Amino acid sequence: RQDLRLLLGAGVLGGFTTYSALAVNTGLLLGDRPALALAYAAGSIVLGAIATTGGIVLGRRLPGYANIRA
Repeated sequence: RQDLRLLLGAGVLGGFTTYSALAVNTGLLLGDRPALALAYAAGSIVLGAIATTGGIVLGRRLPGYANIRA
C-alpha cells in the first residue's frame, strides 16, 4: 500500500505538476522572450536529467542499496 501511495503521489502526480509548471512557464515566456523560453525548457530538462543521474549514483553508494537497479 505504501508503494502504491508513493508511486501515485510522488511519482505520477509529482511528475504531472512538475511538467505542468514547465509547460506553463515556457508558454508564458514564448510570447515575449522566445530565446529565454527555449533556454529555460532545455535547461530544466538537462539539469533534471543530471540531478536524476546524480541521485541514482549516490543512492547506489548507500549501504544496503547497492543492489537496487534503475
